[in-house]
Amino acid sequence: MIAAATGVAAAALSVSPVRIRLSGASSRTITITNAGDTTAAVEARPASFVLDRRGKPTIARERLEAAGWLDLRPRRLVLAPGGTAVVTVSSAAPAGALPGDHPALVLLTTQPPRAAGVAIRMQIGVVVFVRVAGRIVHRLELGTLRVRRRVLEAVVANRGNVVERTRVRVSLSRGGHVLVRLGPVARTLLPHSRGIQRFRYRGRLRGWVIARVEAGALRRTFRIRL
Repeated sequence: MIAAATGVAAAALSVSPVRIRLSGASSRTITITNAGDTTAAVEARPASFVLDRRGKPTIARERLEAAGWLDLRPRRLVLAPGGTAVVTVSSAAPAGALPGDHPALVLLTTQPPRAAGVAIRMQIGVVVFVRVAGRIVHRLELGTLRVRRRVLEAVVANRGNVVERTRVRVSLSRGGHVLVRLGPVARTLLPHSRGIQRFRYRGRLRGWVIARVEAGALRRTFRIRL
């Protein structure tokens, strides 16, 4: 959820689900609930998002193609305190769209009353993945492992065309004996993207060690200095 506040009371919105998947020409619904004590005017629009290399989602400055495939109905709605409403999300990928998963976002934004001198505007983003039929490619790769001030940064790349969810872990050993285990930490990677998973080590181990990075069935070993 992305929220910005510049004043006092406002509607308190919640949505369900927070992530949906669409295949081909299909549709799903999003239920919006106003748990606040004021009426909420809400605008729904398609947008795009990206994950930074540490996995944090942010609204993309440039609109990606999948956002243009979404049709939202209704685009504007009003919820009384305690009320609920439903937005239907439909997708229609154009002919020639590349196979695989395409990320988009349904952005729900409250509109402050015209008479309000000070208001709060809230934004909630529902993640959408549109799956286009065709050849599906699963291809994860482990990249480098860097050490910066006792923080280990493991690079994982998704060379495939679908969203991947993986669990990354690191073990530290010396003389054939595992001394430290870090993780696992779950990580989502969008198609054709790279991510950095950070592991902070506060133990007493010092000097050269063997670090083994694992992500699912992938394994890679590095010699590092702590």
